[in-house]
Amino acid sequence: MLSNCTIYQNVATDGVQGIGGVNFGSPGTLINCTVSGNTGSRCGGVNQLVRAANEFVNNIIYGNSSANTNASDFLINHLHDAADDATYIKNIVGLCGELNGNTGCPVWYSSADPLLGTFGTNGGGWPTLPILAGSAAIDSAFDTLAPPVDERGYYRHNQPDIGAFEYMGTPTTGVNAIGQEPVVKVYPNPSTGIFVFSGIRTGATIQLYNVLGEMVYSTVAEGDNYRVNLNANAKGIYFYRVTNNANVVEQGKVVLE
Repeated sequence: MLSNCTIYQNVATDGVQGIGGVNFGSPGTLINCTVSGNTGSRCGGVNQLVRAANEFVNNIIYGNSSANTNASDFLINHLHDAADDATYIKNIVGLCGELNGNTGCPVWYSSADPLLGTFGTNGGGWPTLPILAGSAAIDSAFDTLAPPVDERGYYRHNQPDIGAFEYMGTPTTGVNAIGQEPVVKVYPNPSTGIFVFSGIRTGATIQLYNVLGEMVYSTVAEGDNYRVNLNANAKGIYFYRVTNNANVVEQGKVVLE
């Protein structure tokens, strides 16, 4: 599984088989990634070899190059069908082709220009490809599967963006956004397993995600000072989201030691 990733300026020229970006030789998952500027003799961006159990959601696959010009960005090595349309959701793809059939990949993608900016330090600890004002990616993602933060660790909006970069995302520091007094407080943080959510209303939903954007915990609070038990989870960083009537009340970060 690849999530919140930027794959940029890779070159693969192995005869006619080179895949510049990502080669899915077996079923795989690609969520909120940006794949651009790559070059491959067979496909510049993403090559999908098999059709079963793939999940491609909220990705930008655009601006790659290949001698196989009909599939510079995305190449499907089978006839696409309705099953693809159900699991390939909200992607922006430049040039898409199918090796064994159609010349395009209808329904599940848009070819609108994502207006990518300059690769570099755009906040966070490593280089990213930002999306610019007016990008078709802004507020266009499938929100249920989008990670709560982008590649840089910036909070995504209620209606998140396609790709690894969230336009006007909110930076995080420690457990709270800069300059914001939290409505909900979480303690102890870090913790060895039990986190207490204070200032929460009965009926609010608490969700926690790992760094891959996978939901690992979800519950409806039964009252204030609600205890969340993560003893069964691996040590590391988790992102929480507290919602009330579908509105985000608080987002933040906890550390499980």
